[in-house]
Amino acid sequence: DFRFKHDFSRLPEIMSWDEYAFTKGKMSFIAQDFDNLNIITVLEGRTQAIIRNHFLRYERAVRCQVKIITIDMFSP
Repeated sequence: DFRFKHDFSRLPEIMSWDEYAFTKGKMSFIAQDFDNLNIITVLEGRTQAIIRNHFLRYERAVRCQVKIITIDMFSP
């Protein structure tokens, strides 16, 4: 079972969002720092609710540091 340690104290100014098959047949969500490609989070699932609920765990001031999000996700 994969576990990712989250740092809820900061977010980059530019993030990249994508999806990928972490386990066969199941799509996951990944967010990266656009500038240095550091992984911010890996979530099991890619629904709007899963992504929203994750980022709501960051304080509003931290979320407001993000200026741009590049997204490469399929909308079923």
